[in-house]
Amino acid sequence: MAFGTATIFEIGAYYIPLLDHLMDTLTTPAAVVAGTIMTASLVTDLSPFLKWTLALIAGGGVAGLVQTGSVFLRGASTAATGGFGNVLVSTGEIFGSILTTLLALILPCLRRSGYAQAGPSFLRRDHPDPANRISNCN
Repeated sequence: MAFGTATIFEIGAYYIPLLDHLMDTLTTPAAVVAGTIMTASLVTDLSPFLKWTLALIAGGGVAGLVQTGSVFLRGASTAATGGFGNVLVSTGEIFGSILTTLLALILPCLRRSGYAQAGPSFLRRDHPDPANRISNCN
């Protein structure tokens, strides 16, 4: 029930003019907190002070920067089109997040298998170490 309600509000926030900008503005602090907690949960073997400082700067800072960019983009779209152009912004965000997710999952495997030669040539290795391969990407 709770997830269904949240899903309906999220879809409404994406496609109802002015509601999307309001929801983005309200969720900015939550994005910073979520980014901080996620980064802190992944960082181990550091002192608690260094761990939470890194989490706040790297995780919370990046999440806050991305969320703030989204808020400003939606605000500009709302000001320029009265909110009716936000549907295009929302659809672009959805496709961008799908593409980013797919690239994050596929590119490491392609890189390891040699199909994608990304990066400067001085970072590439002609003969990769077989012991250094990711087993599920072969």
